[in-house]
Amino acid sequence: MADMRNLSASEIASLQSTNPTYAGVELLGYYEKGDTPAPIIYYLAPTNPDPDDGGSVIETNGIKLEHNYIGHIHVSYFGLKSNSVDDQTNILNNISSYLSDNFILDFHSGAQYYGNLIIKAKGGILNFNNSEFIPTNDLQGVIRISGVKLPIINVVGNPSFGQTSFTVSDASSLKVNQLIQLEDKAERPDGLKSMNKELLKIKSIVGNVVTVYDIVRGIFNTGQVFITPIVSITNVEIKDLKITSTTTHTFPLLWVENAERVKVDNILCINFYGNACRLDSVYEGCTNNIFMEYPRAVSSGEGYGLAINESRHISSNNIYGNGTRHVVDYKCSYRCEVSNVYEPNGQSSCVALAHNGFGGFITVNNVQTSGNSYAVSVSNQGFNEENKSVQVFRGYKINNVDHIWLGRDINTYNAAIRFNGGDYADIKITNITANFDDSTNFSTLNSKSNVVHIEGNKKGNIEVENISSRVIGVLIRDDIRSVTSTVSGFKSSFKNLFAHRCFGLYKTSGNLNMSFDGLNSFTLEGHVLQLDRSGSQNPNYIEISDKGLSQTLRQSTSKLIVSTTGLSSIIKGTVPVITAGSGSAIIPVTDGIIPVDRLYNSNGFLRIIPTTTVTLNSVTPFEVSLFEGHEVLVSIGLANEPTQIYTVTIPGGSSSVANMNDLVLEFGKTYKFIFYYGKWRLIG
Repeated sequence: MADMRNLSASEIASLQSTNPTYAGVELLGYYEKGDTPAPIIYYLAPTNPDPDDGGSVIETNGIKLEHNYIGHIHVSYFGLKSNSVDDQTNILNNISSYLSDNFILDFHSGAQYYGNLIIKAKGGILNFNNSEFIPTNDLQGVIRISGVKLPIINVVGNPSFGQTSFTVSDASSLKVNQLIQLEDKAERPDGLKSMNKELLKIKSIVGNVVTVYDIVRGIFNTGQVFITPIVSITNVEIKDLKITSTTTHTFPLLWVENAERVKVDNILCINFYGNACRLDSVYEGCTNNIFMEYPRAVSSGEGYGLAINESRHISSNNIYGNGTRHVVDYKCSYRCEVSNVYEPNGQSSCVALAHNGFGGFITVNNVQTSGNSYAVSVSNQGFNEENKSVQVFRGYKINNVDHIWLGRDINTYNAAIRFNGGDYADIKITNITANFDDSTNFSTLNSKSNVVHIEGNKKGNIEVENISSRVIGVLIRDDIRSVTSTVSGFKSSFKNLFAHRCFGLYKTSGNLNMSFDGLNSFTLEGHVLQLDRSGSQNPNYIEISDKGLSQTLRQSTSKLIVSTTGLSSIIKGTVPVITAGSGSAIIPVTDGIIPVDRLYNSNGFLRIIPTTTVTLNSVTPFEVSLFEGHEVLVSIGLANEPTQIYTVTIPGGSSSVANMNDLVLEFGKTYKFIFYYGKWRLIG
């Protein structure tokens, strides 16, 4: 290249004549022969060519030579050096300026570059060939490629979940198949703006009515709603890249914005401060084999791994962190999926599905994490009071999570799966295991540690299945957000809950409608189910299947349900199975009470064997059931031929049995009782 820049007057003349001696100048290498993939030919440039950029246009002694690259462009043709410690940002800027849409840019294999590469309004393929970038500009992404956002357009009304169209103030500048970002004026309680966004794609435009693909999945209820049109770049592919940050760089290392059909593969980010790999407003894409190690800061807003913001239809696979605050972090993103996530040393929630609450319909599969906080969380920290009763965590599916708490005390707050303070609908949580790295010193247990903790009001159904732990406080904790807005018709289904040792399997403070199947613990130190807490709503429908309790728990007759003073209403549903059978009879005593835990049994049959004539307690002869419609058969007498015959009397006018006069239960007879409207009633 140095020789070409110093062509002689005669050599230039041989290029300029009407009948030139030479058609062009062949360049055999940039700095030395053979240091480019192949020789290329420069031709005499036409009038008013572009400025000298060191690669496509070269100025030499008053003339300009140019080469038009077709297909692949190798960075060496612009003079980018392999393994130079020089800041090569200017050369990278020249390359970026030359690129056209749908470019293919190749880098040296295994090289190291110092500089920042910024590409605007052009999509294409960046094949880094396992090279490494080290930034020289602290206030810019290291590799950043982006489309363009246009001025906002106001929306008429408040689009909400399920809508396919809405009206804008002026649609004349919009185009079919254009990306738009829908947004309202929601702010975080701390005043941070631009919280509620959703990326959409225009399907059709009629007048000022915009119809989108799919449906609107968010709820836009705060202030003036507007859209931001996007001129997106398309078909972006970035692969085989290592980025090592400096001690002062704070921006994302790899950053893609305002794009469609994006592929990011085989990326290693080290020593980052902000986001390691970040997607903003990306519609349809995949991020695979992303490795993010040793962030140099992990406080709030620092040390995030893969950040997916305001994006849609993003699939991520094989995501590895080491010491990240969040190895995967979603914000205002919808219809995404992430699989095979690994983080051995998480510093906060390893996978954050809704960093500020907005977003939804995200599926998580196969997460293996260790850390001091959650494995997977959905947070409402972006909700102000206006949004807490309106926004909904909707459509999340979490499957196959194995989490280990590092250095945590079981009697302080811990959770592996956390839905934090937002209302929720259509949630599915399956195959979750969480354990402490050292549980040998846990002499006592309380309810503070949970594998799954859900906090919010139900706006749809939830399924939780196959949840386990070696030692835990309460396996699942389920709290309502407020008393007034809980909807009782939606069901919570819990199946196959197991802890080797626990204080309890399930605790709720206001869930109204539940079903349980498959409850088991070898060592239960509290109760299987705790269905209430003072000051919250009471459950009104609960089902425990005939095989819902393990043999161990069926025999723990006093530990099925703990009832506090807050539980005043009667539960409808299926009466739980407790004892293994009715072979263990009750010997009543005068003024005694028949305990309700003996009225729950595997065949609805209870034997009472009086050894003398007995009159039960005049106030509560039978303890009341928690279940409306609970039926039980009560048989009086021994199985063998008795030598003496005794009766059992239920005094009239008691608070728990509906009989005005004394009811005498005679030897050898069987009576059928049903619990209805707060009292046991004889029906046969």
